[in-house]
Amino acid sequence: MGSRIDAVSLSPGNELSVTLFEEAGDALFLFDPETEEICDVNPMAQRLSGFARTELLQFQITYLFRSEIQGGLQRLRHAYKKTGVFHSQEGFLLRHQHEEVWIPVNLTVTRLHGEPKTLGLITVRDIREQREMYSQLQHMDAELRRVLSCVSDCLWSAEIDSSGRMTYRYYSPVVEQITGRPPEHFLAGPERWLGLIHPDDRSLLHKAILRIKGGHSTWEEKEYRILRPDGALRWVRDSMRASRNGSEEILRLDGVLTDITKNKQAEEALRASEERFRALVEKSADAIVLIDAEAKLLYASPSTAQVLGFIPDHYVGKPAIDSIHPDDQARVLQLLDDCRSHPGKDIHAEFRYPHQDGTWRHIEGIGINRLNDPAVGAIVFNYRDVTPRIRAEAALRESEERFRQLVENSTDLICETDSEIRLTYLSSNYRDVLGFESAELLGRRVFDLVHPDDYAAVLADLSQVSSTLAVYRIRHKDGQWRWFESTGKSYQRANGEIRVVIFSRDITNRKRAEEDLARERDLLRILMDSVPHLIYFKDEQTRYTRINNAQMTNLGLRHAQEAVGRTDHDFYPAELAQEFQADEIEIVRTGVALVDKLERQTGVDATERWLSSTKVPIIEKAGQISGIIGISRDITEQKRAEEALRASEAKYRTLIENLEQNIFLKDEHLRFVAVNRVFCRQVGLPEAEIIGKSDFDFYPAHLAEKYRADDRLVLAEGNRLEVEEQWDSWPAASPMISTIS
Repeated sequence: MGSRIDAVSLSPGNELSVTLFEEAGDALFLFDPETEEICDVNPMAQRLSGFARTELLQFQITYLFRSEIQGGLQRLRHAYKKTGVFHSQEGFLLRHQHEEVWIPVNLTVTRLHGEPKTLGLITVRDIREQREMYSQLQHMDAELRRVLSCVSDCLWSAEIDSSGRMTYRYYSPVVEQITGRPPEHFLAGPERWLGLIHPDDRSLLHKAILRIKGGHSTWEEKEYRILRPDGALRWVRDSMRASRNGSEEILRLDGVLTDITKNKQAEEALRASEERFRALVEKSADAIVLIDAEAKLLYASPSTAQVLGFIPDHYVGKPAIDSIHPDDQARVLQLLDDCRSHPGKDIHAEFRYPHQDGTWRHIEGIGINRLNDPAVGAIVFNYRDVTPRIRAEAALRESEERFRQLVENSTDLICETDSEIRLTYLSSNYRDVLGFESAELLGRRVFDLVHPDDYAAVLADLSQVSSTLAVYRIRHKDGQWRWFESTGKSYQRANGEIRVVIFSRDITNRKRAEEDLARERDLLRILMDSVPHLIYFKDEQTRYTRINNAQMTNLGLRHAQEAVGRTDHDFYPAELAQEFQADEIEIVRTGVALVDKLERQTGVDATERWLSSTKVPIIEKAGQISGIIGISRDITEQKRAEEALRASEAKYRTLIENLEQNIFLKDEHLRFVAVNRVFCRQVGLPEAEIIGKSDFDFYPAHLAEKYRADDRLVLAEGNRLEVEEQWDSWPAASPMISTIS
C-alpha cells in the first residue's frame, strides 16, 4: 500500500480487507496513534477532502480535523491513544483543500491491534446532507409555528388510554390569546382546561367526551364559556374528532378551538336590533305598503301622504307597478317577481314614482317577502323619498371617483430590516412617498432617515417584542421632513437572524391639519375674547355653557366661568329673561335660527340699549340639537343715529317745502329725484310725474342742453355754479332767474 510504516503491509490473504478499505462509502484514515502520522487513506477520503493521497500522507491526523465543541480534539486523541468508545461522534469538521472550507462530519475511532504495532483508524462520514435536512426541518418548524401563531383558531390534540385517562399532548400558541394562559399551562392535566370552563357549561364538554370514550360518537362540537384570568368571559366553539392512532388501546382526539365571542355578541345585537326594527316598522315615519301576490297594494301607511302627496286610500287596490316611471317598470317588475318566488328574501329597489304635484320623485325602499307568514300575507315594502340624495349623489360622483382612486392607490409602506436596523426590503411605493429608489435605501440604517429628535422613541418602539405604534419624522429625498406612523414586529428566521417588519403610513397632512386645527381653535378663542359683540353658548335647557369677555362684562361677572350652568333669569329682569328663554326653547324645538332680532333692554340705571341678536341651533352629528349659539350686537348708537336722521330728514323736508324758491335734486344721470312744491307749481305737474325725468321732458331743447352742460360742469369740477339767465318758457314775462348749482 506504500505506507510509511514498512512493518505494516497487506498480504494476499488480506485482499478482502483491501477491497473493503478501497471501496468503503465513508472516508477512512489509517494512522499511527503515537506519531499521529497518516499511513494510508482510501479514495473516498481523497474525494471528500479534495487532497491527493500523496498530500494526505504528509499530514498529521489532527491537522485535518477541527472540533466545534470545546475539548473535542482532546477526546479524539484519548480515543485513539487509549482504547475507548468513540462512535459516530458529531461536532467535528474535516479540512478541505480549499482554504476556509471545512466539511461537517461525524467520526468513529477504531484501534487496530496487530503486529508489529497498533494502528488507529478514523472513519469519517459526510453529514452535510443530514445537516441541510435538519436546517430545513428547523426552518419548516419555525414557519409552522409562525403560521399557527397567526391563525385565529387554536389547534389541540389529546390521547385517551385504555383506562380512560385523558392527556393533552399539544396546544397551539393561539390558546394564549383566547384564554390568557400559555399552552404549557394546559399540558399539566385535563383538569386545567375544565377548571377555566364556566361552571354552568362544564357538563357540555364532559358529556361530549363521555360519548366519544363510549364509542357512541367520533365527532363532537360544543359551544361554551370560559373565564380568563382577568375575569373576562369568552365564548368558544370546541370541535373535536376521534381516531385510533394505530392501536386499539389509544384513542386520539384532534380539536379546533374557535373564539366566537364576537359572533355571540353579534347574535345578541341582532336580537335587539330585530326588536327595535319591529317598533320602527310600527311607528316609522317612512312610508310602508303591503303588496299581495298579484302585485296589488293592500295597505299604505299614513306617511304615504307626506312622501307622495296622496292619501293612503288613493293607492289601495291598485297595481303597484302601473304608476312607476316607464323606464323603471321592467327592472322593478323583475325584482318583485324574484322576491315573490323566494319567501323571506329581501330586495332593494330604487325607482321614480309620481307625486301629487306632478313631479317624479326618486324612491328608495327595501322589500321582504312575507307572503307565507299568516300574520302578514304580503310583501312588506318600506320606502322613502330620496330625491335630494340622488341629486346630491350626481353632484358628488366626480368627487367619489377621485376618492376611489385614492383608496385603490394607498400610500401605505412596508419595509424589513435586519438586527442592525438596516433595510433589507422596501415596497415599491417608497419611491412615491420619499422620492428614493429602493436601491438607494437598501443596506442603509433606518436611523439614517429618521429625525435626530425622534431616534430614542423609534428605537424603543422597534425594540418591543409585540407590535407597537410609533409616530416620527423621516427625511424625503428633497430634504423635507415627512411625518410617519409605523407599527413593527420582530421575528427570528430559521438561521437565527432577527428581522423586523415595519408597516408605515405617511401622516404628514394629518399632522399639518392637527396643527392648523389647533391654530384655528386658538384664533377662534382670541376672536371670541376680542370682538365687542356678546357671544354665548347655551345647552338645550338654555343654561350658559360658555361666554366671551364682552358677555362676561355685560352680565357683570368677574370670570366667564361664573356664568356656566346659570340662565338669563339670574341676570335679567323676569319679563326680558322669559322672552329670551322662549325664543331659545323654540329654536331647540324647531331647529330654525333666529336672525337679527331687535331687542330693547333697560339697564338698572334706566339706560336704554338696543341689541341685534342672532341665535342658531347647535346640531350634533346624530342630528339632535344640543343647544344654541348666540351673537348680540349693541346697535344703540345706530338706533340713535337712525332716529336723528329721520328727524333731520323731516326738518329738511319741511324747510324745502316752505321756501318760495324752486328747489330740486338730481342724480348722477341728471334725472330729478326730489323737487319742492314751488318747482311743481312752476312746471305745472305733481312731484310723482317729475321724479325720474330730465330737463328735456319739460324745457325747450336749447335750454335743456344748456342746463345739462351746467350740471355736468358741476359734477366734473365739484364746485358751486351760480348764473343768471332769462327763462323764456315762463308763462308771464320772461324774468331773470338766478340759479345756484
